Amino acid sequence: NKTTDIQIVIVADTSGSMKDDVQDIATNLPLIIKDLKDAGINVEATLYPLGSGNNYCALMPAELIRCKVLTRSDCPNLLSQSTSEDWGNGIACAALAGPNGQGWQSGAARVGITLSDEISGSSDSPCCPDGDPMSCPDQWQSLQNGISTANANELTVFALMANPCITNQYPSQCACYNGGVLEVYHKAMGEQTGGMMYDLRNANEVSKTIKDII
Repeated sequence: NKTTDIQIVIVADTSGSMKDDVQDIATNLPLIIKDLKDAGINVEATLYPLGSGNNYCALMPAELIRCKVLTRSDCPNLLSQSTSEDWGNGIACAALAGPNGQGWQSGAARVGITLSDEISGSSDSPCCPDGDPMSCPDQWQSLQNGISTANANELTVFALMANPCITNQYPSQCACYNGGVLEVYHKAMGEQTGGMMYDLRNANEVSKTIKDII
């Protein structure tokens, strides 16, 4: 019954533009967890892919990483219709559940990680009217739910903002990327929970950044 040193929950946007980023987690995170365990660090990690339309949990070695897809039925009072992108409410669900679905262990460091290239909830209006982050009320509320629930459960969150502009496939997000609404959302999640935001330039940086955080 040794106390866990670090407990980690990772909430991942699984919309189409995030496929490479989540695949990087599936490939490399088990290796990171194994190295930590081999070094005598007792770590628990759970990946929470958002939305039912993904099979990322099938890629995870259960002996190293727990994985549970988060859908509306898991958090009916939080998650929105656009579940695959609702990382604000997603981290709220994860903060309530903990890394094993049964809450948190006393004395362990509690680390939350969000991964997305969207504002929280939907990419339908990535800039929000007039560039005002609060003018997308559902998305803004999702962000606030995540921040308040993380703080209530003493969860430090690190927001990984993936770059939607590398190939310019998503021009609407690019228009709001650096210094815009996207950055405001991700910075708020990190800084207001005691963590920080990471501005990722490509999918290969995801697992390296998670290793750096741990």
